[in-house]
Amino acid sequence: MDNMRIISISFILFLHINSIYAFIPIARYGHTAVLADKKVYFQGGYVGNGPLLSDFFYLDISKPFNTNDISSMPWTDLSFIGNPSYRAIGASCVDGIRNDSIFFIGGDTNNFVSKFDISKQQWSNPIVLGNVTTDRTGIQCVVSEGVIYIFSGNAENNIIKLDTLGLTWSTSLATNAPIALVRYSATLLPDGNILYIGGRYYFNMEIMGSMKEVHLGFFYFIKK
Repeated sequence: MDNMRIISISFILFLHINSIYAFIPIARYGHTAVLADKKVYFQGGYVGNGPLLSDFFYLDISKPFNTNDISSMPWTDLSFIGNPSYRAIGASCVDGIRNDSIFFIGGDTNNFVSKFDISKQQWSNPIVLGNVTTDRTGIQCVVSEGVIYIFSGNAENNIIKLDTLGLTWSTSLATNAPIALVRYSATLLPDGNILYIGGRYYFNMEIMGSMKEVHLGFFYFIKK
């Protein structure tokens, strides 16, 4: 009986401590965010002029919460798993086939490609075959049928493709592609095109892509 009482008291104390010290992520910018299985996974970013972050956590959007009270939001910290990468202004996409893994690519980072297995709760730095330029920042990715597509992010105005099953890189030169861009938006359309809008021109960061015009060169047809 006494043992049960001790266990009950310990459990109550555990819940009380966790309610007091609930995880609340610090303010940041340049982080990645991706939706997978009703959770938004966040990784890395910058804090002011400080160093790169490597923390990793998610917001469970399947649960109701009040955005005016961040302490009540269903955050879960996964940093203890051992995230291998510091990263900011990179990209993150689910694998697009099994939808049980997230790939983190490029940006200001110590690992160009990192992978998080959602079901196993494990990080890895996969070996990806094929040669692509890895100094790519300010990028966005979209995924279709297990292939991740990323445009530019450096002086090149090509599209690099990551086969998430075969773990291979390939490169495509898009017809009428815009000049090299960073910090743009990328949206996969229902017809299989990728729409790129805005951003900054890599060769002159003072010039921003116009939001008033959408050029045909901003489309890249990926359907077979």
